[in-house]
Amino acid sequence: QDAKNITYVREFKAANKWQSLYLPFSVNLENNKADVVLAKVDDVVENNGELVINIVKVSATETVEACNPLFIAAKTVGVKNINTGVSTVESPNDRGNVYSAAEFTGILSEASAGKAGKYVMSGGELCLVPQSMNNLTLGVNRWAMTVNGGNGVRIRINAEGFYSDEATAIASAVAESVENGEIFSINGAKVKDAMSGLYIKGGKKVYVK
Repeated sequence: QDAKNITYVREFKAANKWQSLYLPFSVNLENNKADVVLAKVDDVVENNGELVINIVKVSATETVEACNPLFIAAKTVGVKNINTGVSTVESPNDRGNVYSAAEFTGILSEASAGKAGKYVMSGGELCLVPQSMNNLTLGVNRWAMTVNGGNGVRIRINAEGFYSDEATAIASAVAESVENGEIFSINGAKVKDAMSGLYIKGGKKVYVK
């Protein structure tokens, strides 16, 4: 399918919070470098029982090919119109990317129900979908990650090409969320997307407005 002047639109409700991105067309940020930061997954490997996600920052002059797992963060809150600089859309079907120690499934066609055991980005954190949220709905143009050999391993991110504050933000978002970011109800049930109410996170009671 051909199109002209493709512009991808996404609303960011928080600044500097990383989200997953998976598009059926290539992307160039030359016209959007003041608004968003983009990173691509270079590889996912196992190292001494630790899962390492190697992330590389995408420069403003670089064009990223279609159907690749990406991380995106907006510098300010609001709706961002990302001018991709391309005019051709790849296959709209869901796609997959296999790395050494993990696999990414890109959601391209329509909102998809997340399955327990997959990792997804939510609220700027990489979260494991618990059994109680097996029917979690994932939005279009996002990805879910499956760890080869099962879950329970420590996950770390290795960021290259970032400024120090950007590298710290993305590394902390991924590592902290997997180890300490689980949210539980007061009754002890693990939850994915907390609605308004009282919850337990990191061993402490928190109130979500």
